[in-house]
Amino acid sequence: MHRLENLIPPSAILLVTLVIMFIVSRFDSARILRADKFSINTLLATLLVVAGIVVIIFVIKEFRRAGTTINALKPEMASSLVVSGVFRFTRNPMYLGMLSVALGAVVFYGSAWCVIAVALFFAFITRFQIVPEERAMETLFGKQYDAYRACTRRWI
Repeated sequence: MHRLENLIPPSAILLVTLVIMFIVSRFDSARILRADKFSINTLLATLLVVAGIVVIIFVIKEFRRAGTTINALKPEMASSLVVSGVFRFTRNPMYLGMLSVALGAVVFYGSAWCVIAVALFFAFITRFQIVPEERAMETLFGKQYDAYRACTRRWI
């Protein structure tokens, strides 16, 4: 177990990623991902951000409906394995929603350099949040989690 596992709230990691992307985009004079029409970027960025937020809201509702914790820092506190709703399509819809928000920011800022921040977010969340959560789910739910993992992808 690495000391960064389940240490930083994923929402804080997303926030830091978004701040870094904002700063990087201010120094990127090329902004090669910008469309000629500002409205195209704005529309696509808005769709990605809204889609991400909607997914996150559905995830929170599913957790509450199941009566289990939404605390990502303490996956061992889960009282039930949620496999309904958006969890039928991905084992990590909350992080997928966050990734969608980050990709929306890339489109909005138009800086190709921001893609690096998203890749780092993806890698950090996978290694230090998802992998430890999966270990906890396997310990807590055993064969039930193994069956779920066998038929549901980690991301999409």
